[in-house]
Amino acid sequence: MPQAIVKPEELRKFCAHLKQFDSNLKEMSAKMNSHARQLATTWRDQEHQKFSEEFTQAMQPIQKLLEATEKYSQFLVRKAEAAEKYLQQK
Repeated sequence: MPQAIVKPEELRKFCAHLKQFDSNLKEMSAKMNSHARQLATTWRDQEHQKFSEEFTQAMQPIQKLLEATEKYSQFLVRKAEAAEKYLQQK
C-alpha cells in the first residue's frame, strides 16, 4: 500500500532554503565575474591570461551546481504537491 513518508511543509521549507542558496550563489558568482572582468582592464600580461582561463574553468562547476539546484527545487515542489494531494485523500 503506498504511503507518504514525508512532510510536505518540510520539503517546501528545504526548497525555500535551496532557492535562497541558489539566489545568493548566483549573485556572488555574478559579482566575481564582474570583478574578474574589471581586473582585466588593469592586468594585461600573460599571467592574467592564464589566471583568466583557470578562473573561468573554476567557475564552471558553480554553474553546474546552479543548474542542479534549479532542477532539485522543481522536483521538491512537485514532490511536496504530490505528498499533499496523497495526504488529503486519506
